[in-house]
Amino acid sequence: MTATTEGLRDGARAERALTEPRGFGDGEAIAAQVADLYECQLEILSWRFPCAARVTGELQSRDSGERREIIRHPVVRLTLNRAIARAKERGTLDDMVEAAFEVIAQRMNEFAEVPASLRERTTSHSTFPAPLDAQVAEIFQDIIGQAGDVPTVLREPDDDVLDLVDAAGKLMEQHLPLLAPAVFRAARWVGFVDVSSWKTATEGDRATLYESGSVDAFAGAIFVTARAARDPWAMGESLFHEACHQRYYDVAATRALYKDRRDGTATIKTPWNRAGSNHPNIWSLDKALLALHVYVHLVTLFVSASESHENQARAGADEGLEAGLCRASARAHYLADAISGHPGLARDGSEFVEWLRTVLEEIAPAATVSRVMPR
Repeated sequence: MTATTEGLRDGARAERALTEPRGFGDGEAIAAQVADLYECQLEILSWRFPCAARVTGELQSRDSGERREIIRHPVVRLTLNRAIARAKERGTLDDMVEAAFEVIAQRMNEFAEVPASLRERTTSHSTFPAPLDAQVAEIFQDIIGQAGDVPTVLREPDDDVLDLVDAAGKLMEQHLPLLAPAVFRAARWVGFVDVSSWKTATEGDRATLYESGSVDAFAGAIFVTARAARDPWAMGESLFHEACHQRYYDVAATRALYKDRRDGTATIKTPWNRAGSNHPNIWSLDKALLALHVYVHLVTLFVSASESHENQARAGADEGLEAGLCRASARAHYLADAISGHPGLARDGSEFVEWLRTVLEEIAPAATVSRVMPR
């Protein structure tokens, strides 16, 4: 049996479950907890380091909404993590810690300087292309740019790309009026990798391009490539996919999902992946749970989009919603089975898995889903 739209439930119901208040879907509350967590860490550092005290004082002079936006900027978050780790390691003030707080102070001063032209183009999903930033470009090269044989140059988005992002955000919100804005708010910055090359690339080159990427070390930043720039659906799905990663990173930062997060032992086989040095097909628990979280959200997107023939006709050029739904639902059920009851999960982690599994079973019951793993 294959996963088809027959037997699937109401997408709107899954949307409500994935955005429920006072739970794992309460993005606003979790975002506030992330900001509070970093503010507490800043205050602790300010007891010992004058540079941290200056930043803390300036931050506390802003209103709560502005403080949250500043502290969740990807560069601020990454820099603060590095400063905290360095301070703990050395125990004394050094040039690296001093420089880190200079970066944070600079970002606070720049907070209100996002070009009006970009703010005007921003839809309610609130992830918008940012002007090229030397610091972000350097971080990109350091963390993401060396991953595999992929383009490593950030490009300034042109008007066509800005229009595409705007259309993509609106398309996702058309399908998921509750969930898309909630998910997109978890991402603070979108960068573009070689987006101008898609029109001139050969078919072989296009096949080698990944569509999008993000890492928890640079939480809040997502990157899309030329492959995602081929049409609004591809761009929208890529932005939605990576923003789901950001949503998970926030949950993981504020909940004890694992008994030992540092245990990266690979134990969960993913039969849809071919084994290789760059893309192993045996995953660690945290990577598998990250993927489960994304796949449940993608199933919700595909089901909601397939509820209208008009929407289905507007889906991406490479494959229909049926194929995407089949892939996402099969992988989601497989991962849910593999992760449930895993000894590495802490109490919050077990509850997180059960929450995702309940939503999945509601919208794509296991009886309707093939366990053949489409690649």
